[in-house]
Amino acid sequence: MNVQLTRVLSDITGETGMGIIRAILAGETEPQTLLQYRHARCKCSPEDFVKALTGNYRHEHLFALQQAVELYDTYGQQIMAVDKEVEKMYTEIQPVETEEELSATPPNSSQRKPRKNQAHFDLPAILYRIAGVDLTQIDGIDALTAQTIITEIGVDMSHWRTEKHFTSWLGLCPQNDITGGKIKRRQTKNQQPSGYCVTCSGTIFDT
Repeated sequence: MNVQLTRVLSDITGETGMGIIRAILAGETEPQTLLQYRHARCKCSPEDFVKALTGNYRHEHLFALQQAVELYDTYGQQIMAVDKEVEKMYTEIQPVETEEELSATPPNSSQRKPRKNQAHFDLPAILYRIAGVDLTQIDGIDALTAQTIITEIGVDMSHWRTEKHFTSWLGLCPQNDITGGKIKRRQTKNQQPSGYCVTCSGTIFDT
């Protein structure tokens, strides 16, 4: 169809991109009219958008686009169904502390800019209830990263004597190869001990 949205948008599944695509499928193919869906924060100029939206809107191309958008919407519905099931399973997990014992007020999700693939429910508040602390207060840790951490290791940190042992187990500590008092090579571990799961029975590997 020679419509080149990717030249003016970094993500065509965002508000501007999907607005333009759905308008095209609704029958609007005039570039100047499609400009109304351009978000004010878009860096590319209106002129660039007009060039990108000038194409060959033939029936077979529009049909293929319709099929792609319907598939995209179907995947979105499936993801939301998974999120609802995950949220339901979270409610069945007993918190480590009672509501009165929690160390701070629940995180305010509305103050954070959501990621594209963020859960369709209040994941920070649920993780706070499970862990007893707001892990998203740590720099570089958002709700999805905190969820990955809790899923992999749980909330019982007694497996490691100190934070240094935990960091070493994660493979984040540099492994220095020293010869003659000089460091020849620095690298982190490629993987954690195979076959070990913290939340199951196993042996802690001291490093």
